[in-house]
Amino acid sequence: MAEYKNVKWFVAKTRAKQEKSVAQQILEAGVESFLPIRTEIKDWHDRKKKLETVLIPNTVFIHAEKEEAVSLHNDKGIQISFLRDMTGINKNQLLVIPDTQMNDFIRFLKITESEYLVEPQALYLKGDKVLVKSGPFKGITGDLVRLDGKNKVLVRLDNLIACSVQVSLDSIEKINEFL
Repeated sequence: MAEYKNVKWFVAKTRAKQEKSVAQQILEAGVESFLPIRTEIKDWHDRKKKLETVLIPNTVFIHAEKEEAVSLHNDKGIQISFLRDMTGINKNQLLVIPDTQMNDFIRFLKITESEYLVEPQALYLKGDKVLVKSGPFKGITGDLVRLDGKNKVLVRLDNLIACSVQVSLDSIEKINEFL
């Protein structure tokens, strides 16, 4: 009788610019992973160059049972942490991407030859807790709000004052808890 496996897609975070080496280490450990890569043409003043860039920085998807995925860090020493689901009924559990969504995403990336747009605004919702990761406000945390059609980070002292600053979506990231 075949053993039933509860294999899911988990979202693992890596250190900056370590995605490719981590994906290779996961593969060498015998576990399936997916690293979304996109080919871009970079235009320098004297030449153009085709580069493969990681589509979602610091992120690798792991397709395994939960225990096997967690053992990659705990037992094999691969430098990853896991995103947690901060919404819904699975709150504070490891974030799982449904198979249908992941399979559609992988298929989209494999068949898309023309340039496509990444829609960062679709990732953020009003009220998301965010961290400013670049610019003069780097390191500040707050709530994402949208005023007058512009994205702003709201910093507040409860019941006293609230201040906001306009930010670009590429300068912020959602705050998540890691395993």
